[in-house]
Amino acid sequence: KNTELYYLMVFTNPLKEIKIGNCRRLLKVYKDGVKKAEPNVCQGHSWTIDYGGQTSTGNDNIFCLVVDDATKINTNPIAGAPEPVRNTIRLTSTSNLMTRESVVQALYQMAGKPSVSGLTTRFHDVKPGESYYNAMLWGQKIAMCMGYPDVYDDNFGVGEFITREDLCFMLMRYSEYMNYERSIDFGRSDDFMDYYDVDYYAWEAVCWACTWNIMVGKGNPNAPKSERKLDPLGAATVDDYKFMVAKMLEVNKKEELPMVVPKAVEAKLVNLTVYNGVDYKRIFDTKFYAEKYPDLKNAYGFNNFLYIKHFVEHGMAEGRQGSSNFDVTTYKNLYPDLRKNFGNDLKKYYIHYMNHGYKEGRNAVNVTKMVSPTTVYNGVDYSKVYDFNFYINKYADMKKYFQYDDAGAIKHFVEHGMAEGRQGSSAFDINSYKNAYPDLRKNFLNNNTKYYIHYINHGYKEKRVATGVTSMKNPVTVYDGVDYSRVYDFNYYINKYPDMKKYFQYDDAGALKHYVLYGIKEGRQASANFNLQVYRQNSPDLQKYYGFAAQNNIKYVTHYIYHGYKEGRKAK
Repeated sequence: KNTELYYLMVFTNPLKEIKIGNCRRLLKVYKDGVKKAEPNVCQGHSWTIDYGGQTSTGNDNIFCLVVDDATKINTNPIAGAPEPVRNTIRLTSTSNLMTRESVVQALYQMAGKPSVSGLTTRFHDVKPGESYYNAMLWGQKIAMCMGYPDVYDDNFGVGEFITREDLCFMLMRYSEYMNYERSIDFGRSDDFMDYYDVDYYAWEAVCWACTWNIMVGKGNPNAPKSERKLDPLGAATVDDYKFMVAKMLEVNKKEELPMVVPKAVEAKLVNLTVYNGVDYKRIFDTKFYAEKYPDLKNAYGFNNFLYIKHFVEHGMAEGRQGSSNFDVTTYKNLYPDLRKNFGNDLKKYYIHYMNHGYKEGRNAVNVTKMVSPTTVYNGVDYSKVYDFNFYINKYADMKKYFQYDDAGAIKHFVEHGMAEGRQGSSAFDINSYKNAYPDLRKNFLNNNTKYYIHYINHGYKEKRVATGVTSMKNPVTVYDGVDYSRVYDFNYYINKYPDMKKYFQYDDAGALKHYVLYGIKEGRQASANFNLQVYRQNSPDLQKYYGFAAQNNIKYVTHYIYHGYKEGRKAK
């Protein structure tokens, strides 16, 4: 679960499998690196990406994976693994800053603008014809230009502010090119309290800069270094650049050489819409995205590139709105053809609009209600008993899980909702349908699904009533061949006892069964016309035979049904 590995060698331990799905650097080298057999070290292969440049510590800029052939390489993400750590620029000032490409351009001019004939760039955001283009080709050739925000990325971070550690890195590469002083007293960065903040790839460069006092700590200059900070991730200012370049020239006795200084810029959000060579301008605006999502603005500040990177890698899948011109919820609500093809794969809706929907003139904003939601599931049309908008608005849990998922909602209704007796349409209420028709209750009992299906296939055509019936019609009074109508009334029973209403409001057979098996023994009254206590009190002759034991209550009830009623005995 270590997501920060630069290299990994697995050939001395008998591992059956290694999982690199959450380690972005190892995934990069496995996907894009040079594969080579390694018979001298193992029965396996290596994958390598060499970003070039001199090193003093054993090829710091090489990403490497070496694995025995018997070990399986699993590239699937690991559930629960930590998110990759991405250090972001800290701004202690919003003015007098420099962009990454402007520093490369300044150093290119100081180097005499070497020829870049025949060179190409791997960076998607470096565009031919731009003023910095040749400088970037040169910078990439001498390993001065690394990816952003991680060195392996295929974007350089044009327009992003340069950090103090990256300024050290570029100056070290420049010194290599110019044959300037390059020796290092390793560990010089350790003299500062925040040396752990230095990224791995920049550690050598920071040590080099500290060795020659090209980089000095921030804080009181009279304080000990242990109380001072390097601030490696802080945005470098023009003043930082002037100091560091002047020191570099001084160390190499080149003070007479003219210094080219990058243009100072202010920190502000600019609209970067291109990521990995794809322009997302139809669906993304940096300023809109930053203002709409405070969590991102707090995390990224003025790091413009990180907004488009987040949007492409995470935001679309999360359903975040990247522009006032496109709302994925609207787009999904409005077009059933897209819902049918894309389901809940939100990213596909963004890409469709960008590549097709915009040209087709499809609307992508201001539609809050789903249009033409599906009513068909497994070939059956449930439109007579189901309406998507009614269903999600009636049940809070349905709205929570299926507000923008009509396919998921109807699946739930068919597989669970009908059995639970949920109302799926204003045109059909299972409780009304059960209340109204004793023939259905007799056949279907408490199998709720059968009532829905009956209405779809028969009841609708027969013009049966399916709403508005609040009391049960002709509830059953016969149980095991005995008619209890002289002592039992369904509506009276469930309305007199809250527990009966809770469990049997729409179940006349169940209510009668409860009365016969339990209610009589408990002395419950089930009809306005028969009160067991009154009947017993006014029948001393029966008391002689039946007594007052609860288990004999049924004898009083049975006597009244077959004899007492006809005899006109008092029972209420």
